[in-house]
Amino acid sequence: MISFCTAGPEHLPAIEAIERACFLDPWPTSAFLSELEHDWSWFQVALVGEGAEPPPVRGYVICWIIPQDMHLLNLAVHPAWRRRGIGSALLGQAVDFFAGRGGGTVYLEVRQSNREAQQVYHRLGFTPVGRRPGYYRRLREDALVMAMRVPGRAVPATPRRRQPGESRWS
Repeated sequence: MISFCTAGPEHLPAIEAIERACFLDPWPTSAFLSELEHDWSWFQVALVGEGAEPPPVRGYVICWIIPQDMHLLNLAVHPAWRRRGIGSALLGQAVDFFAGRGGGTVYLEVRQSNREAQQVYHRLGFTPVGRRPGYYRRLREDALVMAMRVPGRAVPATPRRRQPGESRWS
């Protein structure tokens, strides 16, 4: 079973290990730490454990959410845990959160050579809308820009107040 929670400093070692296993040009620690602090950053981890307490991080998603736009910055699933719906579930959580904030357009970049990811994004409703030449530094590769419209949905009129120590995304 997959559970989700807001990423915190305690998740960074696992996130960085996944990042290095998945990407040719991994983010530095400072980038992840920065995303933990931004109010507009939505940073979640997927926890999947078979009896482990707490369950280990198997994937993560980082998005910037601003009115009417969501930019998917980073989505990764540990290679040993792919093809189990974790990536789609993470993206689904992000899109659902965005819809609850009024929706709009979700944007992402994907390597031109990453046909597998492009197929997944297409299946989830994304369409190509442009290209960013030389976007990826390592191997100097273009990015395909994809987008998807997300209709907004109603959110409760009276937001629940956060408790001391509770994350803004809980």
